[in-house]
Amino acid sequence: MPREPIKEWTAHGLACRIAPGFKCLNGYVQLPKELRTIDRIPRDIYVPLHGLNHGPDDDGWIGFHTLHAWDHWPIDEIAPYISEDEVTVMRWEAQIFKGEDDRIEWTLEMLVETTEALALRVASYAITSRI
Repeated sequence: MPREPIKEWTAHGLACRIAPGFKCLNGYVQLPKELRTIDRIPRDIYVPLHGLNHGPDDDGWIGFHTLHAWDHWPIDEIAPYISEDEVTVMRWEAQIFKGEDDRIEWTLEMLVETTEALALRVASYAITSRI
């Protein structure tokens, strides 16, 4: 069962939300009704570096997660949204991956910006494809 969203808003005319996943937060955008019938999501809509990992579901939500290799959430930033067991795993992992320079350091603000970038891509696609 999906976890409840922690943030919901509108960007570029589309509903957006952020919801917790396992040791991460996920960004979602709801497709306009006209796009909910397409068989597969065009590559123009994918989020750079993260692609799309979720959707569309029955309500047209598509999204991405932030748990790819080298994605990193500071524990203090994500702890309020995930379980204590997940925080424990993250503390253990932090010892293993200490000093990794190539990782993406996520914040809630960065996730909102990336979700809004996905909303812009969806809105632009809907306009240019004349759907």
